[in-house]
Amino acid sequence: MALHPIISFLTQETCFADHLSLQVALDRKTSFKCNAQAAAVFSPTHVDEVGLFLQKTAQAGFYYLQDFHVLGKGSNLLFRDGGYPGCLIDLTRLNKIETIAKDQVWKLDAQAGVGMGRLLQLLRKDAYTGFEFVFGIPGSIGGGIRMNAGTPDGWFSQVLTQVQGFDAYGTYFTQAVGEDDFLYRDFPFGTDKIITGGSFVFAKSTSEIVEKKIALAKVKRDRQPLSYPNFGSVFKNPKPAFAGALIEEVGLKGYRLGDAQISEQHANFMINHGKARFVDVEALIQTAQEKISQEKNIYLETEVHILGEA
Repeated sequence: MALHPIISFLTQETCFADHLSLQVALDRKTSFKCNAQAAAVFSPTHVDEVGLFLQKTAQAGFYYLQDFHVLGKGSNLLFRDGGYPGCLIDLTRLNKIETIAKDQVWKLDAQAGVGMGRLLQLLRKDAYTGFEFVFGIPGSIGGGIRMNAGTPDGWFSQVLTQVQGFDAYGTYFTQAVGEDDFLYRDFPFGTDKIITGGSFVFAKSTSEIVEKKIALAKVKRDRQPLSYPNFGSVFKNPKPAFAGALIEEVGLKGYRLGDAQISEQHANFMINHGKARFVDVEALIQTAQEKISQEKNIYLETEVHILGEA
């Protein structure tokens, strides 16, 4: 992999030295345990450091989605085997939760690196409802906002009131949001922006109700192959159909190439048996798309984000 110009730039900027790592293995940065490396990873500990990074890189002619990308808990990312040649901004150290008000509703701010499970347990402890649908989802708040994570039992868009972050040039923003600002598995406003946090509102409930909702979510998670490395749902559901059911109907459930396999437990998941290569995952994705297009006249759109070089 040729040295990307942004790497030379970042290593010469002493203000980034404490938070910059080079040649970082991505098996520990992604839930699929991708067999690849990133040329550099920048791990800010404060929101202002994100703004400074964006300002300086923009001034030097480097841009978001072109020369660098955001990495949260890596639960919806797949990297090509050639690795990522630019810099990844790892937001997992932005992990503060701040209460704004707490009574019959709990208003709070959560930074992008906060794990969904951590916030759920905080709400669960004091019996506030509205977030039970994330039970078992390994992602972070930033990724949840960007992807409008959720299930038929609930979505991020239903509990968010505001998002915070930066544009590609490092200008900070706060933006009020409502359900109409989100789409299925997407937050269009955030496409070219770095989301550093969100403001949420949750209603006071009872422990019995919260535990019942979590139990229902757990039943659904038990149908998923969470004991294996995976990157979550491979395809968006083409309403009113379900991607997993379509894959099973065309006989691809359990189909395996190398260490990559369409799960025998849930066909809209792909699992890594050890050293799964991107080319094999890509072939599985294309095979499912082609066969379902031919037999069902339905095109499956991928949900996972793919980065890096072949």
